[in-house]
Amino acid sequence: MMSNAKLISLKTQSGATGLGEPALGDELVTHLVPVQLINPKAYRVETDRQRDIRNDAMIWINRSQLDVIGHEAQVGDRLVIKPNTLNATETEYDVTDVNARGIGNVLELTLAVRDDNAGGA
Repeated sequence: MMSNAKLISLKTQSGATGLGEPALGDELVTHLVPVQLINPKAYRVETDRQRDIRNDAMIWINRSQLDVIGHEAQVGDRLVIKPNTLNATETEYDVTDVNARGIGNVLELTLAVRDDNAGGA
């Protein structure tokens, strides 16, 4: 897996506020975690949409990177990803689906861009 981005923040959904917005737990990432950021193909976006899964982007991450911090990826996690390009800006996402790739040592996380400021990562 080639890294083209970094995971700079990871928080789990620990509940909900009185307004129904997600309440987030503590920051789990203590160092930058290399990931492969993937721009999904149109057929994948459509297939996921039919399954009621929003797919704005995907990442592949080594499961061992999450094992080190004692976390198992789950729907509702809040991530902040920054591409490894010049003047790149970070983007905040919610995990909408989790799938193991190959023999399970790499996870594919389907992501939806946060389009509000609620809960911030």
